[in-house]
Amino acid sequence: MGPGMSWIQLAPPGQSVTIALVTWFETMKPGGLQGVMVNTEDIDAEHTLLRGRGLELTDIKQEPWGRYAMFTDPDGNGWVLREPHARG
Repeated sequence: MGPGMSWIQLAPPGQSVTIALVTWFETMKPGGLQGVMVNTEDIDAEHTLLRGRGLELTDIKQEPWGRYAMFTDPDGNGWVLREPHARG
């Protein structure tokens, strides 16, 4: 990407959605992203898996719009692991 520039693109196994992490957006400082949601169909399993790998997450909370837990990455960005309310 050039001197001092990096681009990392992440995708969960078997998924087509990606997250791109780059170093050249000066207006997006580390820790500047808050409330980024990652949806899952089974928050209990994902929560257990992530905690087992050492990630510190909040306990799972229940709201009318679904269940969620929050965590931060090493740069201070805030993430929400979310299981949407079942439609029906």
